[in-house]
Amino acid sequence: MIRPHAVFGLLMATTQFLACDGQQGMRHNSGNGADIGLDVLPEYDIGHPDVAISGEVSRYLPVTREESHGLATSLVCSDCHATSTSSSAMKDAAGRPIGQFDLWQSTMKANSYRDPFFRAVMSAEVHRNPEAQEAIEQTCLRCHAPAGTVAAERSGTPMSLEAATVQGTVGAHAADGVNCVACHAIMDVNLGTEASYSAGWQLDADKRVFGPHASPFTMPMQNRIGFTPVASDHISSSELCATCHTLHTATFLPEGGIAEEKFPEQTPYLEWKNSIFASGDTEQTCQDCHMPTTDVDGNVISTKLAHKPDGGDFPPVNARSPYGRHLLVGGNIWVPQIFKNERATLGPVGSDAAIDATIVAPLDQLQNRTARVSIEEPVLNAGRASFAVAVENLAGHKFPTAYPSRRAWLHIKVMDAGGATLWESGAYTDAGDIVGDDGGTFPHAQTLNDASQVQVYEAVLGDVDGNQTVALLRAHQYLKDNRLLPKGWRADHEDIGDTQSVGVDGDPTFVGGGDTTLVDAVFEGTPTSIEVELLYQSLGNRWLRDLFDVPTADVQAFKQMWERIDRRPAVVSSVSYP
Repeated sequence: MIRPHAVFGLLMATTQFLACDGQQGMRHNSGNGADIGLDVLPEYDIGHPDVAISGEVSRYLPVTREESHGLATSLVCSDCHATSTSSSAMKDAAGRPIGQFDLWQSTMKANSYRDPFFRAVMSAEVHRNPEAQEAIEQTCLRCHAPAGTVAAERSGTPMSLEAATVQGTVGAHAADGVNCVACHAIMDVNLGTEASYSAGWQLDADKRVFGPHASPFTMPMQNRIGFTPVASDHISSSELCATCHTLHTATFLPEGGIAEEKFPEQTPYLEWKNSIFASGDTEQTCQDCHMPTTDVDGNVISTKLAHKPDGGDFPPVNARSPYGRHLLVGGNIWVPQIFKNERATLGPVGSDAAIDATIVAPLDQLQNRTARVSIEEPVLNAGRASFAVAVENLAGHKFPTAYPSRRAWLHIKVMDAGGATLWESGAYTDAGDIVGDDGGTFPHAQTLNDASQVQVYEAVLGDVDGNQTVALLRAHQYLKDNRLLPKGWRADHEDIGDTQSVGVDGDPTFVGGGDTTLVDAVFEGTPTSIEVELLYQSLGNRWLRDLFDVPTADVQAFKQMWERIDRRPAVVSSVSYP
């Protein structure tokens, strides 16, 4: 028998910001980029809204109010934890709304159930392994629909995609994604240990919800919905996030059966442990970056955590600090575009303006807190250019990290005085394809001599026979993993087996904190300038082309959605010389 918790899980991307429209006339609609100090970038074409999908697609339930099985959906929590125009609670020093529900509801966490890429990949795994459908769906949904999974367990109903897409108590909790209860009711049991990884979290059965502040005001929540707020530091720990963001999957063997060793499909928590950010003066938790406790002006937030259900202030409630903005922002730009375009099919809660802001937020994260490039020791002569491109990883884990569909690469151009390109590596098409990518793998390069070489930072999966694959349950090894290592990474760390690099042997400049690529370009003409960009895709085109070969309805529906977005890569960092 295949144990559901040991099989497989999928995209747990982070991103986004949203705000809510008025419910009972009390919520402030704050769904625009200005509310988080950003502008929606005009060069991103977001728009083919509500174009019909040809063929079938799995059902997506709406978000509804539901209290059952010791759980509550986010709309229940929003009665007191969404910004109200009649209350001073959940606002920063400038009066900007920062309600927990407001910011959370457009994130990838809130929409994890309705993420069409997740649905596509899960259906592909079931297509390849139909005998394991029950285990695959139970395992995937445990992270993508955790409250729905618990509702199923507590009601004695087997969890499945069918159960998650049928209106009822299980479907209602599943449709809420990774909701308030799914995080705040996780108990401090085995956190940070292998037992807690791969969705090994345990949700409290006594209707307790945990927060970081001492002496919480318990009466309103107890009286209204029967939950008791409890102070506990574990809610602010990276170990809490590790329960779904450290994932080991099984390898299904061609001859049948399952390999003895699990495959480290995503390990951002273990990468963080093997960095300078895990302890000491430089310590930063997952929440420090993805749920910042400062406002957009850099000020530490101090605010009341809740208001009365009618929207007014609770007199006994005082301002608290720290207060984490529930942005949960990562690097996923494309799926939020799809949420906006495919509103009629996917049913996201947020307004179009709010989802636009969720697209901008990860761009801000990528461009200001992820990585930066520089040009070193440039020498330009007639017919030749020699220089080095250094990439510094600013993240607390590998970049890219987590689900292995992600890739970053260097786009390098050498130009003459008239602006004509003399030599170029890493060019891309409007469809997001790297020029010269034939579906194989670009080897890690210490030196780029030829324009056909491209420095691509990525993870490439291999099966037991060493063949490249995007099938998670066929993955047995990394054929390549030259994702940028975090600062402080050590080869002798206890988690090196899950965080090591592959395919970078002999490159002394590929170290914890970054990489340096030498360029020695020969061409016709006289160079005068150099331009370098570090580009990023949350869903690499090569990966998706292989996925699209799978003939399931969800894969083909996602393909149509993907083809309607702006697929050009995001620019993480750029530099020019002189």
